[in-house]
Amino acid sequence: MTTGYKTVVVAEARQRLADVVRDIDGVLKIQKQAKEQEQYNIDPSPLYSAARLAVVALAEDFDIFKKYVDENQKDLYATELNYYKYMSNVIEAQIENFQNSIIIPSLTAPIAAGSKENDTDVGMSFTARVITVPDADTLIVRQFPDGEAIPRDHTVRVAGIDAPESGTVRGKHVADKTSEFWVNRDVIVFYDRHTPNDLYGRVLGTIYLLGSDGEATDTNFAIWSLERCYSEPNTKFGKNHFVDKDQLKLAFSRCAVGSPTHGTIKVTSLPTHAVVRVGKIGESLSQNSELTPCEITLPVGEYIIALTAPGCGSLIDEISVSPGLTHLPVYNLPKLASSTGIVSVDVAPVGKAVVLVDGNPVGVAPLSLDLPVDVPVTISVSVPGYQFESQSITPKIGEIKKIVFVPV
Repeated sequence: MTTGYKTVVVAEARQRLADVVRDIDGVLKIQKQAKEQEQYNIDPSPLYSAARLAVVALAEDFDIFKKYVDENQKDLYATELNYYKYMSNVIEAQIENFQNSIIIPSLTAPIAAGSKENDTDVGMSFTARVITVPDADTLIVRQFPDGEAIPRDHTVRVAGIDAPESGTVRGKHVADKTSEFWVNRDVIVFYDRHTPNDLYGRVLGTIYLLGSDGEATDTNFAIWSLERCYSEPNTKFGKNHFVDKDQLKLAFSRCAVGSPTHGTIKVTSLPTHAVVRVGKIGESLSQNSELTPCEITLPVGEYIIALTAPGCGSLIDEISVSPGLTHLPVYNLPKLASSTGIVSVDVAPVGKAVVLVDGNPVGVAPLSLDLPVDVPVTISVSVPGYQFESQSITPKIGEIKKIVFVPV
């Protein structure tokens, strides 16, 4: 039987994790607002400053969560502890991404990178090598100016397109695919002398791949990206001599018509024969289910996948379905004790209610209870000033029964 103290520890750990997830959502919202302002040529500096402060608060909340889990491991369920370890790795990667990608722009002296090698009345250009791809529409390139011993690195925001943020599942996927092709390739960067930089001080450029002869090829970065559905046309940045808006729209139409609209995921688990359900993020999971190992074909996009197996805890993951076959990692479902089942109890909207099993208090909601399987029990809650109807359940192995009490 779960003790009252243990259930309080479990509830506290869950709340601290919820606080961290809420912090992440807050940073993502600020980033989105800042990017929208950039597209309309509105100074986003205050928003990016706020985002940096929000990341600091996020890191502090995350440290508090990790410390709490570490100090109370013995009072946490094994399945939850494994989940917290998994989430900690995900959150650490997200914080690192925020710290590296959120830069407060300096608008005092936006200087165009370049040389005199390709100077025209309208624009300039320089040759460089692609070093990294922070986002699928942003590249770090290294220029080797003539007569200079030290190379110069420039951040180039590709004009005319907009790609998903690398902090999202889809954004990471397209950034990885873009890196595979462009990193360590020599390119030429063209930029309009009238708008050489965006509001962040980045070079606002049009990029072409260089051939072995050192001349520009027909491979235009923006067109290449649009045709593969890695980005969408973005024509809000203003006039640019090197960007043909009609050409961008035509390239994107080829993506919509010619690219695969479905992908296949291969799902494996330990133990095998786990039930697999999939649903779009924010929507309910499918009623039809498959058993592992299996392959499931879905429209390209972001999904939630859930696996359950008799005698094991359930597992939920966020996945990205891309054209072609994607091998998902092997999902290890934690085994449950053979003599107990899990019952999750919550109370809406009051919370902090005393939970009773067959009339005996066992803790404070929200909490999870380990109860004997195949033994009917009556669950009730008590909150001063509220009335609730009791509920009778029979716990089963491998099932997580969720009960939410609502005042009558």
